[in-house]
Amino acid sequence: GTADRKVKVFDVLKNKLTHDLSGHKLSVSLVRWLPAKSTQSDKLILYSVSEDGTVKVWDLVLNACIGTLQYHRSQIPTIVFTNDCKTLIVSSRDQKISFWNLKENQFNKIGAVQLSEDVEGMQYVNLEGTDAKKTPYLITGGSDGKLKILDINHQKYVYEEEDPLKQEIERVFYLKHTNQVLALTNDQVLTYYSLSVNSETETPQLKRQYSLCLYNDEIIDLKYLKCLDNHIAMCSNSELVKVVDLNTQRTKLLTGHEDIIIAVDTFADYFVTGSKDMTCRVWKQVELAEGEQTFVCLAILKGHNMSISSLCLEPKKGMYFVSSSQDNTIKKWSIAEIVNKNYLKNPKEFPIVVNSAQASEVAHMKYINVVRVSPGDRKKVVATASHDRTIKIWSASKLELKLTLKGHKRGVWDVEFSPFERILASASSDKTIKLWNVSNGQCLNTLEGHLSSTVKVLWVNNGLQIFSAGSDGT
Repeated sequence: GTADRKVKVFDVLKNKLTHDLSGHKLSVSLVRWLPAKSTQSDKLILYSVSEDGTVKVWDLVLNACIGTLQYHRSQIPTIVFTNDCKTLIVSSRDQKISFWNLKENQFNKIGAVQLSEDVEGMQYVNLEGTDAKKTPYLITGGSDGKLKILDINHQKYVYEEEDPLKQEIERVFYLKHTNQVLALTNDQVLTYYSLSVNSETETPQLKRQYSLCLYNDEIIDLKYLKCLDNHIAMCSNSELVKVVDLNTQRTKLLTGHEDIIIAVDTFADYFVTGSKDMTCRVWKQVELAEGEQTFVCLAILKGHNMSISSLCLEPKKGMYFVSSSQDNTIKKWSIAEIVNKNYLKNPKEFPIVVNSAQASEVAHMKYINVVRVSPGDRKKVVATASHDRTIKIWSASKLELKLTLKGHKRGVWDVEFSPFERILASASSDKTIKLWNVSNGQCLNTLEGHLSSTVKVLWVNNGLQIFSAGSDGT
């Protein structure tokens, strides 16, 4: 299909044009062959769709248009045939689905369904119930971001996804040999669902299995999961938490946050996330009855008045974490009771909403870039770094200010405690790395070498070496 309103057919073996078909009034946006298993398999029948909402049927043997389907008033994203090729199903951006009789080239409309969304992708399936009777269904996805299943016989929806990913669905695929449905969203995420029939209600249902993220946009933060080998928890300019299997690239997408997730930290079989929706969430790994490993949200922690900017779990026992926010505050949250609760005993109890922090302090006068909790058991402290060019050291118990470290000439992007000694490394926009004595606040050394802002610092090799990263990619 071409923008000059024509349908062109090529013989790819002979490398030549065989048909040049005219008749559409606007650009041709879609072409589909009538499946070979139809009753007209001895003919070459082609369907073409124009941006004016019309569908034309071409007989390539006669080299002519043998039918025009006119009903929709807006662009048609997709068309599908029933298994017996006797009915054509058309979806349109006028929020309607129409059904057309193809028997003996009648091409007459036999039904239509009014929708509440633009359906961009759909697939026809025949499902067998417990009585061995097959029922035709239409699986649809569109601007609502939900997969839905339409009972074609009664022309009404019998299933709607309860926990959708909230991204517009552009294409829907059906894998008959595995009985799986695939949905491709506009942010280039391909999600796999298992399709089955509920034995109690005799209606079809979908269960989300995993996703493949073909494009992640900007990756804001990520951490290795300590409970699963070769898995990471990642936030990437989205309100979805992504748990990625690095071996297979299969991704579990966790819904809950209402805005972009900024920070993530992990411990044992749980992790915490912080988002622009001003909340933190606690997630824990559970094993469902079918033996499937998944993550569920145990708690929502509210209290900040602006976006979360950073968070850090206490690295020794993981019984609390500290968060920072654009409201210039830091808060300490106790999660000891939460992470020890049994989710499977009463899932309806979760997520628990926590509205007050264990401790809270106004930490800086400008944006707080990072918060870190020191390792070890004795004299635990919390470090914060800000655009105000300072680093502050707080007691971990009550968030009382102990020291203010000054020396950087520009904002401080990152700090990291040495794993064994009471030394703190800091990275700043002044292109330097500084090492600080946490006990007395003395600057022990200044490391130079970056040609642009240093944004990340990491202790490696048991605290004997430091990795640093600059904004120029070095």
